[in-house]
Amino acid sequence: MRIYGVSSTPFVLILDADGVERDWLAGYVPPAEKYMEQFRKTVEGRDTVRELKRRLKAEPKNPEVRIKLGRKHQERHQRDEALSLFREAANLDPNGTLRTRTDDGTSVSCRDMAEFQIARTYAVTWGTIEPERMKEYIRSHPASPLLREAYLQAGRFADLSDAEERSFYSEILDRIPHDPDVLARLGEELNRLGEKRESNPLFDAAIGYSEKTVETLQKASPSDAAKTLAEMISVKGDWTRAESAFGPDFVVGQTRVWARSLLDYADFWLLRKKNESDALAAVRLALAIRPDDAGVRQSAARVLLYDPPRMEEALATYGPAWLSASDRAPQDLYDYFSFWMGMKTNRESALAALDGLLAKVPDSLHFRRSAASVLWKSDEKDKTQAVFGPAYAASHSDRLSHLYEYGSFWLARGVNLDTAAPALIKAASEPVMSWSNKSQAVEILNKAGYSAEAEKIFSPSCLEYFAGDNIALGVYARFWAERKTNPQTVLRALAMMESLPRLTWGDRMRAAGIYLQMGRNDKAEAVYGPDYVKTILGDAKKLVYYAQFWFYRRKNLNSALEAAQMAVRTAPSQAAGWAALADLLQINGQIEDARKAIEKAVSLAGSEEEREQYNKRKLEIFGASEKRK
Repeated sequence: MRIYGVSSTPFVLILDADGVERDWLAGYVPPAEKYMEQFRKTVEGRDTVRELKRRLKAEPKNPEVRIKLGRKHQERHQRDEALSLFREAANLDPNGTLRTRTDDGTSVSCRDMAEFQIARTYAVTWGTIEPERMKEYIRSHPASPLLREAYLQAGRFADLSDAEERSFYSEILDRIPHDPDVLARLGEELNRLGEKRESNPLFDAAIGYSEKTVETLQKASPSDAAKTLAEMISVKGDWTRAESAFGPDFVVGQTRVWARSLLDYADFWLLRKKNESDALAAVRLALAIRPDDAGVRQSAARVLLYDPPRMEEALATYGPAWLSASDRAPQDLYDYFSFWMGMKTNRESALAALDGLLAKVPDSLHFRRSAASVLWKSDEKDKTQAVFGPAYAASHSDRLSHLYEYGSFWLARGVNLDTAAPALIKAASEPVMSWSNKSQAVEILNKAGYSAEAEKIFSPSCLEYFAGDNIALGVYARFWAERKTNPQTVLRALAMMESLPRLTWGDRMRAAGIYLQMGRNDKAEAVYGPDYVKTILGDAKKLVYYAQFWFYRRKNLNSALEAAQMAVRTAPSQAAGWAALADLLQINGQIEDARKAIEKAVSLAGSEEEREQYNKRKLEIFGASEKRK
């Protein structure tokens, strides 16, 4: 996965006979039928990377081609390639008169789509995540058909303990009220606050919005809409489209939704030991609706094992009889194995499923490594060695990805060092290995006591390999700076990073930290000093980060104080800005002003945890004030 720049599975890479990449499919969009249709289009050559590149040459003024190709690179986390194509597309439609379509068929201008994808790229691809870009897109495109998706994307990064972020989420709820996806995401963010969620100002608002949403959804009928659509299409005699709208696939999709809803109901009530008879009836109804759905059976078994466990019914639902009833697919076998091993019961049947899996796909690195993790966690040490031990590594000694995963797995556990270390060193030393792989290998080897070997992998000769990649150059520079060797190589790596276009604030902060570590204060201030502050006026969050960075290092304090003062003027309701200002006022000897600033921070705190943190700081500042008296 790492060699080909893959972040998750499934990932399908299609090569020509000569090994040249033709196309790729990243991720999975349910249902399976939709995914297979996407795969068929790729095999047929429709909108593949190769085809889009051909069209790019043939249609140099077509922005839609650039958008489609840019999204392909976005899927692969190839940020620079994607951004370049999206910017070109936006420039080709300066007035927004050329049209393209969203995934659901909505018409939108190519310029609007390109600018949305630029903002999205900074949120979904490897590199410094910049959610502010999506907020900027929202502010500049208030009537865009992509506004809902933009709000959802920006909301992913909202810190609900922050007053300014809560204000933004309130804006989302006002602009797209009663949207199930928005409310589900809000619920997830509130749940992350744990016991403090009830004190969050958005908590009661979320309940109110959710009640109205549930009421709306209960009145809605997806079958009415689908039936109406099919009736209109059938008037034209297009029975293929009518069946697509309201045919067998609709029934399959609905039964899947019904079963999941029933299991969610059972999960909620059985976990709380209430409404148990109704909850169990819901489980049985879900199984009746989707009897052949392995996922539904596993979810049902999980619910049935809640305290008090209904073991007999769980095994009847998803146990040895189900396993042996038909020839199960590899993923189903793995899911069954990992489920029961995690439950610490039905061990014999779980291991039988694993044996069946490895008999079907003996060379699957994904399944072997995943199974080894499950077995090790379950204290099945001998079985772990049999599945993913030295014998496996020896039989795959010519496959870098297998050696890399084998070495990483065992070195992290301090076992099989005599075979794991050479395997990881061999894999990580190859030029084809990505910088992220190399850096992870170096970290693992260092922790395991192989520092000399790690330094060879990250040798100065690797520097050119990282050219153009800001994150790789930063990781490389930090690696050598920590070792206080090869200072010229560190400076060269940082210079290469600084020469890149559109250096982010995170890149600048990391570079400044490394320069300070080397005693190069001049370089640190050049990349992340007073001149940089002039470029972030009006961005309170970046001003606060800047102020905090220099405060903790006790350097460049005048500029840091000015940045904190600008932050509170820009966003007076943001507690973090007042807290940063208090720190800098205190260190500047302005104790009374520091007291007022920290009291302001306490009053604006968005959570009990944040309030507790600022109260502690308040006591320290008040203590300093008393000492002065």
